[in-house]
Amino acid sequence: MIGIEEKDMIINRIPAKTWNHLHMNQSRVGEVVINRTGELNASVNDVSLIDDGKLNNGELDNIIGGCGQEITEAAKKSQTEPVYYITDKKNAGFVRLDFNYGKSNADINVVGIETKENASIDVYMDFNGDKDGEGFAAVQTRLYAAKDSVIRLIQIQRVGAETTFINDIGGYCEDGARIELVQLYLSGKNRYEGCEIKLAGDGSSMSAEIGYVAAGKERLDMNYCVRHIGKKTECAINAAGALRDTAFKLFRGTIDFVKGSAGSVGNEKEEVLLIDEKCVNQTIPIILCAEEDVVGNHGATIGKPDEELLFYLESRGIPAQECYNMLAAAKLLAVCGKIPDDGIRNEIHDYIKEVY
Repeated sequence: MIGIEEKDMIINRIPAKTWNHLHMNQSRVGEVVINRTGELNASVNDVSLIDDGKLNNGELDNIIGGCGQEITEAAKKSQTEPVYYITDKKNAGFVRLDFNYGKSNADINVVGIETKENASIDVYMDFNGDKDGEGFAAVQTRLYAAKDSVIRLIQIQRVGAETTFINDIGGYCEDGARIELVQLYLSGKNRYEGCEIKLAGDGSSMSAEIGYVAAGKERLDMNYCVRHIGKKTECAINAAGALRDTAFKLFRGTIDFVKGSAGSVGNEKEEVLLIDEKCVNQTIPIILCAEEDVVGNHGATIGKPDEELLFYLESRGIPAQECYNMLAAAKLLAVCGKIPDDGIRNEIHDYIKEVY
């Protein structure tokens, strides 16, 4: 692999520039260093490993994620070899990918997932790092769901405390296809999350359940965009998390109704718990509409812990700090409960309880 170093990378651009005075339209990532393909351990069931992404006329290779073209170009420059998986099984195939990061990181991976017509697949990605790990790591995931198929992508992010991590997702749905996301963002100094799903086929749909926590001086930067292209498409984006200390979080959520997407429905909601006075939250809910016959809803609930609830817990002998931990953990455990696999769900449940 050829190593690359870039002082600046612009990612997570929103589709329609706004909020210029607050500098929320995009993000600038500094000190990007890549010189190797990240270590990846894989286990699969009813899924095939394929040599390239040339199926479906090359669509898998052409998918761009929410972080933007820059991540694709970085992967190409570093000569990272993508790994592609495909299934034609009607009962859910299974892929578990464990990304193991050390104390010093300069890693990038590209993963492609494809389903054939009427097939389904569950994909688990665990981004796990040394707790004191530092450096840079990035993963780009491309999803292609053929007609009436389902892709479920579950991601757990628990990288090192000084690691800059980029998680880029791009997806494409044919008629009646569905992409489901369950994501937990638990640790990392600078975390950039991008996701763009194209609901190209009539009756296609997507959902995202996102749980996060940021503490200390951590930065969490998210950009989600769903493009409704086909008729009668549906999306639902639900995010919930907690901020503490001087942590910073920016969530961009865009529902884009393209002309011709008649009968489509999009919903987006975020709940943010601000535990400390000095943490910073920014939320941009956006609906773009070029079609009249659509329904779009978005909203955000942002606030401090309920004083009466805190008083009740403390009156039962629970220290204030433990109360805050319980409230933060509750946001994460609600999303954790949506992980379909019992073993993985219990594993992450125990991890959250141990940390919080």
